[in-house]
Amino acid sequence: MLLPVGASATTLYLSHGGAGNETLGGVVFSNSDVVRFDTEAGLALKVFDGNAFFADNENVVGIDLLENGHLLITTPSAASLSGGTANFKRGDLIEVDISGATPSVVGVVFLVCESVRFNEDPQWH
Repeated sequence: MLLPVGASATTLYLSHGGAGNETLGGVVFSNSDVVRFDTEAGLALKVFDGNAFFADNENVVGIDLLENGHLLITTPSAASLSGGTANFKRGDLIEVDISGATPSVVGVVFLVCESVRFNEDPQWH
């Protein structure tokens, strides 16, 4: 499943919810990655490599492109950064700066508290 989010009419930022890898515009990406796709040129660029960012294989189930160019992402389970520098709960909204060579966490925009319970995995679209 591909999930387009806010961008220009010819540009989509997306991830997929399936198992394994997908290929779009010549770019292979997993369910932990985010890809920018130019619909006019038919070209894609991986802008977020989840395997390098997270300590374990995480599925990115919600993304949004913020006005400042950062991504807002969420995962359906608890996640940790590579190197163990930060931990996130299921459903936290994580702001990520993708402007540099390596994505970096800006902060947690929405922190799920212990009392919040989901009947199913949170899907922020």
